[in-house]
Amino acid sequence: MASSIAGIAHLQISLQKILTATNNFSDKNIIGKGGFGNVYRGKLEHDGKMIKIAARRLDRKYGYGDVEFRKEVSALSSLQDTGGIVSMIGFCDEKGEKVIVNQHYRKGSLVMYINGPNGPSFTWKQRLTIAEYLFMAILTIHSDIGKEYIIHRNINSSTILLDDHRWPILSGFEFSIKIPMEQKKRVILSEVIGTKGYIDPAIEKYGGVTYKSDIYSVGVILFELICGRKAFEENRLLAPLAKFHYENGTLKDIIHPDLLDQVEPKLLNKFSQIAYSCLEDDPALRPDAEELLEQVVIPDLVLKVSCFRCVRLEESPDVTINDRLPEGTAVWQWRRTPYGRAMGEFDSLLSLLASYAPDRDNPDNWKWSMASDGLFKVNPCC
Repeated sequence: MASSIAGIAHLQISLQKILTATNNFSDKNIIGKGGFGNVYRGKLEHDGKMIKIAARRLDRKYGYGDVEFRKEVSALSSLQDTGGIVSMIGFCDEKGEKVIVNQHYRKGSLVMYINGPNGPSFTWKQRLTIAEYLFMAILTIHSDIGKEYIIHRNINSSTILLDDHRWPILSGFEFSIKIPMEQKKRVILSEVIGTKGYIDPAIEKYGGVTYKSDIYSVGVILFELICGRKAFEENRLLAPLAKFHYENGTLKDIIHPDLLDQVEPKLLNKFSQIAYSCLEDDPALRPDAEELLEQVVIPDLVLKVSCFRCVRLEESPDVTINDRLPEGTAVWQWRRTPYGRAMGEFDSLLSLLASYAPDRDNPDNWKWSMASDGLFKVNPCC
């Protein structure tokens, strides 16, 4: 069957390599379980180096098989090297085994951080950043990809993984469908499918899905982030609960106190209005991903170099970027972008500064790191 997945033969990985990487699908290597089957961690040689992988092994007892496998491989292969989308290393379709091999994201999934016994794990600021980057990923799949776009159909807090910087990575494409761009406004006939708590009620009403069904799921996730509550817990759905309290002006009653203490009322009102708009009963009234981004985009950050010896950076919103560094001062305008691009921009900044810094020949003095919220943290070394 692998040969029937056209154009991506180069992504095939032998079963023997996967068995070696996962220690013969050892139970000790299981890092997750889902509707597709078990997920195994492992190490695999790829492009000449050993990398950490997550191997998703199809288990037919869950009712899924060739169709779901083909859909996910097809979707991920068309999204290769796309920011915010899970990175597929390859796939295996051999001797009855169907395995999708992705990059391993060791921070787990978003559902692990919504709430917990000690309260919410993420700050309000981190939650807002996650929302922005999630919108970017949704915009990617809903945009023109080879004259097609993708409806995910199973966006939820478990299919959103987190990279080392805790930026969201969209995964779980086994139910996804590719649709010609000219049909974007049509309802696509489909059964009701997805994860309880995130499924668009309009699917049953209209007999199919649109890309706005994904937006409904995003709205549920936004209320999870806002309230510090999961989409379905204690036998209760969050979406109708959040809508009820929003419409009655009592949303604060269901927000975790730790989060409520962190957020300004104006920002809470704006963020909750965005979430509510995603849950509109009429899909046509819901915003698309581009409109969501326009509402929450984080402004550019301008950093001023205040010390060349230790490359100490200070936030300086009242200065602009210079094409050429004047002696003794420098600024760098950095658009907060996820998935490695910002890191590359900062590398470029360091390279640029190196020609001016008095200790440019001593790389040990260039001490910097990236904080979990995406902002740069530079340690003085003077």
